[in-house]
Amino acid sequence: MYGDVRKSAGAGDAQVQFVFGFMFDEGIGVSENDIEAVKWYRKTAEQGHVSAQFALGVMYREGVGIPKNDIEAAKWIRKAAEKGLAQAQNILGLMYSEDVGTMEDNEEAVKWYRKSAEQGNAMGQYSLGWMYYMAKGCRRTILKRMRGFSWPKIDGTK
Repeated sequence: MYGDVRKSAGAGDAQVQFVFGFMFDEGIGVSENDIEAVKWYRKTAEQGHVSAQFALGVMYREGVGIPKNDIEAAKWIRKAAEKGLAQAQNILGLMYSEDVGTMEDNEEAVKWYRKSAEQGNAMGQYSLGWMYYMAKGCRRTILKRMRGFSWPKIDGTK
């Protein structure tokens, strides 16, 4: 399996390169190797692969397989968020609300949390609700309208 995946990854297939990076990241069929994971995630991310962009951003954010760099983390996570990846949108919102790799900007945090929440991402919903509750990045008039509001439960029931 490794040889077939390696051959396809070397040929430039972005999806296979992402899977190859994931194999190294998680130690699936190969020894876990974060440096190799970053190498393959970067190759794929540079081709515009959204999951690889997010994975590379997370590696930078956590300093795994590469030196920790919040600015690079925000750059790659933003690329994935702009392509609509809900998990990336939530993390980008967090980075804005906590001044990590970005300038602190609660309105921008709310924007990204909302995008994530609207896709059904539970953490995005929680984060957006928390920002409203704390009246961060939103006007108090919006907060007043939110009384009694609750997101649908995960299973879709009210």
